[in-house]
Amino acid sequence: MSLIDDTRIELPRRVFLKHSATVAAGMAVAFYLPAGISASDPKAPAPATAFEPNAWVRIFADGTVKLVVHKHDSGTGTQTALAACVAEELDVNPMTVQVITPEDPFFETYIHPIWKVFSTGGSTSVSLEYDRLRMAGATARALLISAAAKQWKVSPDSCTTEEGRVVHTSSKRSLSYGELVGVAAHLPAPAKVTLKDPAQFKYIGKLRHKRDAAAKVCGRFKYSIDVQLPDLLVALILRTPVVGAKVLKVDGTAALQVPGVRKVIAVPGRPDVLGGNQEGVAVLADTYWAAQQGRALLVVQWSESPLAGFDSDQLATAQAAALADKTALRVTTMQAGDVDAQWPGAARLLEADYRMPCKVQNPLEPICITAQVKDHAITYWGACRYRLRHWRRRTWCAVSPRTRSPSMRWSPVAVSAHGRPSTGCSKWRTWRNRPRSR
Repeated sequence: MSLIDDTRIELPRRVFLKHSATVAAGMAVAFYLPAGISASDPKAPAPATAFEPNAWVRIFADGTVKLVVHKHDSGTGTQTALAACVAEELDVNPMTVQVITPEDPFFETYIHPIWKVFSTGGSTSVSLEYDRLRMAGATARALLISAAAKQWKVSPDSCTTEEGRVVHTSSKRSLSYGELVGVAAHLPAPAKVTLKDPAQFKYIGKLRHKRDAAAKVCGRFKYSIDVQLPDLLVALILRTPVVGAKVLKVDGTAALQVPGVRKVIAVPGRPDVLGGNQEGVAVLADTYWAAQQGRALLVVQWSESPLAGFDSDQLATAQAAALADKTALRVTTMQAGDVDAQWPGAARLLEADYRMPCKVQNPLEPICITAQVKDHAITYWGACRYRLRHWRRRTWCAVSPRTRSPSMRWSPVAVSAHGRPSTGCSKWRTWRNRPRSR
């Protein structure tokens, strides 16, 4: 059974207190009032069934603990690592609690701290989120300890935690986190929290396998391709054989003769979107097998591509020539300090040549997204490393959910996205030789 919750938690609208309730080591944790508490009258609490002290921790009265991971996991273990950062300080086992995607993936706290967009990449998830995720767990733990101390009428300093429970050290009394939800949900955020000494870590750097590793090996793990919906249709796309080629002519006669095949659809290129989208031809069918059989029978005439003569073995030579050419166009990705001024006087110089070869990603699972158009809303399931802000706003759709064909009038729809893990991400770097020191 997968521990990843595939459903969104439908929570009432929250009133956000402030973005700087707790600041330590330059990291801010955003806090908000749980449902039922008035921002203007904090002394008028309502019964709480959930404890949600920040953007990453959810604890429910039945003892359920859910940790929010706001980064995409492409098979690299991001969910395991980030959940461990929160769980370590919260004192729960990251391998047994549930890990979910954000209810509102566009909440400002989830933005990439450097790139200022909602994205996952560049091997930055753990390095940039490590401190503030630990703070989120420590803050929730401190509030739970305060809640137990309030019930027992003892000092919080006389209490500790053990695997999802608050323990009074001297009397050995204990309460589960779920039992403390009603009180903890109404306590003010602490002004300061203390993080664990790394020597006390139980999970960070100690885990021996990724979340859901067994389910993935046995084929039980649910990816976006496994989403099942009523009246679901399947589309398979025939991609261009060479990057940059365009569709000149399509003969879908044979494909349309396959039982279950509904339509043959041209897929336009979108070079204006992040990562680009090549032209192709899709076969829409009732089942995956019918779509696959239909796609195999497509007859497509492609244009010549400017990259038809591309040779990956010659790529490094072409790159070196471009670097040596002073007139070649260069794009600065990062600039800090004055290298030319410091280089001559450096006590030690390290030099290395790095290459980024051309590699095609080859994940175990077919790349797939599932979308449902219903009641003026679009729901999306799939891997998503880069989320666009306009997804959260109302957008426009010209597709009829009944006929799956272009409609005569545009209708406003709301778009929501369910992020799902993907099965592979290639990041290849090679050295021409080892770094040279002089």
